[in-house]
Amino acid sequence: MNAAMSERQDDDSILQKVLEQLVEELTDPEIHYVVSGNHYVHQQAERFGEKVYIAQIWLSSDSSWDVVLTDQGLIYDVKLNPNNLDQISRILIPYKEICTITRSGSGVSYPYINDDKRNLMAMFDKKPGN
Repeated sequence: MNAAMSERQDDDSILQKVLEQLVEELTDPEIHYVVSGNHYVHQQAERFGEKVYIAQIWLSSDSSWDVVLTDQGLIYDVKLNPNNLDQISRILIPYKEICTITRSGSGVSYPYINDDKRNLMAMFDKKPGN
């Protein structure tokens, strides 16, 4: 195994552990997370597959529900529309697109940071239908 593969496996392992902790801690109203990534993908029928670039999503016990770790990534229901807080969207953030995870509770910590994944130019390179 080469060094790059080993680093990727280590990064994947760290990300998985942080996400498992996130899912477990979301029941605590004092703990909040921000997951930042290159994009998220809508999962509800009327917008299925639509990507929103430069994703920075707040997760807490009162803003996100039904959080699931799948083979594809982190999937959950979340309030995205500040003008309609009754509107709930189901989204997917693929693991390979997650750049940072910030945790706040009794203080702020950064349990996951991988700036090598950050691809801000992706939003300019998108083609119709992507």
